[in-house]
Amino acid sequence: MPEAAFEAELRAWVDQVYRRRGQLARRRVEARVFELLERERRWLTLLTIVVMLGIYGTPFIGAASVAGGLAALYIGSIASGLIAVRYASRVERSVDPSEPVRAAAEAWETRPALDPARRARLLRLMNLFRVAHLPGARELLVAELGELSADPDLAGWRLIRDLKELILAERSALG
Repeated sequence: MPEAAFEAELRAWVDQVYRRRGQLARRRVEARVFELLERERRWLTLLTIVVMLGIYGTPFIGAASVAGGLAALYIGSIASGLIAVRYASRVERSVDPSEPVRAAAEAWETRPALDPARRARLLRLMNLFRVAHLPGARELLVAELGELSADPDLAGWRLIRDLKELILAERSALG
């Protein structure tokens, strides 16, 4: 493979790795927001039960129980909604959408010198990364990343460290 073609292929792969890291971070944020919304749903269920008990208690306590229950539902749901939205927006803001682009540019700029043996290892790594969804390919990818640790220049490259983290995070997310 000519040098220019390899460089173009490598650059596209670096961008792809950091796009996947960004998608993983986005999925984690979405999971946290869904957890917040699930907590909100449970709280509103509790408030609805309070209103139902107030309606049930009308013959015993009077109309004040219904009014109190509705007030608790109204005030509680507004307060709970505001708190949930505030937390969700804080979680959403915790992810910088430009981080994958910035990280890819930094990884590209700090790449080590690549002799033919390193180019061959990176080609193997790129191919394994592209087929990591196939049975057995992920294990080969992890093994190849482990072997790259023997080369101090490649092991110290940010891309390789971030790729290891990505593969381990995706593996734990898959179960």
